[in-house]
Amino acid sequence: MAATTGGKKGKKKGKTISLNDFLGDSGASPGVVKPTLNWADEADEEFQMSFNSNPYPSSSSNKGKVIQLPTAPRSSRSIDIDTDRIPETGPFTAFVGNLPYDVDQFVLQQFFKDIPILNVRLPEENGRFKGFGYVQFNDRQSLIQALQMNEETFQKRI
Repeated sequence: MAATTGGKKGKKKGKTISLNDFLGDSGASPGVVKPTLNWADEADEEFQMSFNSNPYPSSSSNKGKVIQLPTAPRSSRSIDIDTDRIPETGPFTAFVGNLPYDVDQFVLQQFFKDIPILNVRLPEENGRFKGFGYVQFNDRQSLIQALQMNEETFQKRI
């Protein structure tokens, strides 16, 4: 930009040159590169390359192995419990989480109505229920039966 004085537009000083001269071409016409593919063909080609290449190298142990996916809703499937982690002697206590804030011991006992219960503890902080509790059962088998109820719906909560 040329500097002007007095707010008047001054005459541009300089030389007018052609675009080829400005870009530094030696006088030869600029080469035109024609794309061989349009953008859709390029995207399709990239997709085919990524589809054909496996990002997870196959190991010999996974070849021919059939993976069976669950065919029933989660609530109707049985729950596998590792009985080795359940104590042989008491107390047989289960943690019960995601409880509504208005739950009390009676309602929780009704939820486990078919299982003998010794005690229900619902911790509070500053007079407000925390949303979880502990249920103590009579024996090991009762605890296992209660653990089978994992992910059951209780007052519209899982």
